[in-house]
Amino acid sequence: MNADAEMPARAGAVPLLEETLAEVRAAVAACFAAAGAIAVESDEYGHHRAREYENAVALLKMSAELGIAIARIKGEFNQNINVVRSEKPLRTRRRGEA
Repeated sequence: MNADAEMPARAGAVPLLEETLAEVRAAVAACFAAAGAIAVESDEYGHHRAREYENAVALLKMSAELGIAIARIKGEFNQNINVVRSEKPLRTRRRGEA
């Protein structure tokens, strides 16, 4: 299959991914609401509340991946710049040097 034939199929995937992203947002909100509704008395060590927060974080990570997939399909460009420090010391100017 050539690249031109793939573009309509990819473009058709965007609404589905965006719908899924909206569902993930709702699930994250539900996790936070559930964590907030847990009574401290019934969750003595905070495990249940922590698990709800862990679920929300996992969903947020997945939503980031969905966002990246949508951006790639739409052809948006990202550029990451990595700065690497050399172990060689830099030359410093002495007083009076231009």
